[in-house]
Amino acid sequence: MKFVLAPDSFKGTLSAAEVCAIEAEAIREVLPDAQIVSLPLADGGEGTLDVIALTRPEAKRIVVDCHDPLGREITACYLLLPDGTAIVELAQASGLQLLVPEERNPLKANTFGTGELILHALKNGCRKLIVGLGGSATVDGGLGIVAALAGSSINKVKEMASQELNSFFTSNILDSKGIGSELQVTIASDVTNPLLGPNGAAAVFGPQKGATPEMVEILEQRLHQWASLWHDDGNQPGDGAAGGVGFILRKLFPHCQTVSGGELVCELAGLDNELADTDLVITGEGASDAQTLNGKLPLIVSQHAQNANVPCALLSGYLSPTAKIALKPHFHYLDGTLAMPPASPDLTHEACEKRLFQTAQHLVQTILDKS
Repeated sequence: MKFVLAPDSFKGTLSAAEVCAIEAEAIREVLPDAQIVSLPLADGGEGTLDVIALTRPEAKRIVVDCHDPLGREITACYLLLPDGTAIVELAQASGLQLLVPEERNPLKANTFGTGELILHALKNGCRKLIVGLGGSATVDGGLGIVAALAGSSINKVKEMASQELNSFFTSNILDSKGIGSELQVTIASDVTNPLLGPNGAAAVFGPQKGATPEMVEILEQRLHQWASLWHDDGNQPGDGAAGGVGFILRKLFPHCQTVSGGELVCELAGLDNELADTDLVITGEGASDAQTLNGKLPLIVSQHAQNANVPCALLSGYLSPTAKIALKPHFHYLDGTLAMPPASPDLTHEACEKRLFQTAQHLVQTILDKS
């Protein structure tokens, strides 16, 4: 039998590559002669660069001195392809994983580091720019990116109060420097939320990044002011991605398009090419819920498998009962390694690895028993 393993990471515990390795070992325990193709995937968020680097060995990893969401000095990287395309993963410099839980505060976090990566790529002669949005610690509307591209300092951004924005930034500050006017920019994101409102960046994503209800109100006010400076009503779908970075990239780069992050990575990884003569595709993620139906990576993989007439299994860390019912039409097999939502002590690497191995073994044995 031929298996294609195409998971997202189990965020916080296992990388997509680790998931593939564990599942492959479990499959070979049951079927020693199985043909296994491992395609660790991502959706534009954390881990996207690593996934692309595995499938595109010609990509050059460029390391940059920059700043994390709280303005501390770090190193992060982007990929440069031979055709001059730079791939920037926002989570590298502005990701939630860079902060411990008690540090998470979107009133203080900013995207300056991501701006530094983009600026370095521009100075390095990139002709096209792909920016993967996802996993951010920020709800700054991309203000930090603007500051970095405009040559400001991280200290200025950290000290800035919302009422100072109008005097410090204008909508033509980057145009006057000739930045981005001809650059082809692709946003890799699966988010359709607008910048403002009850479905916007502050209301939906703020609490995930440590915002209290009071902080959400302040963030919403800041984003309203930010949008007004760019003469925008904040209602464009997708602008709320990564705490408003989708909004600012669209404003900064006239030749900007948005594509599904999951679709882009599937294309770069060559998923469709690997589906020929495949008996089963196994995908998954840390937790599958109602959001999975909104274009998350496992659903995208299932659609590719369906187009190739290949059965697809969903094997996630946690699969809620309601999600199982909703996702059943899209997968031939569904399972999760946890019977209940995870508590933090359950999320050790060793425990997750063991449960995933056992669940993958059970999945393969079930398929064999039914064949």
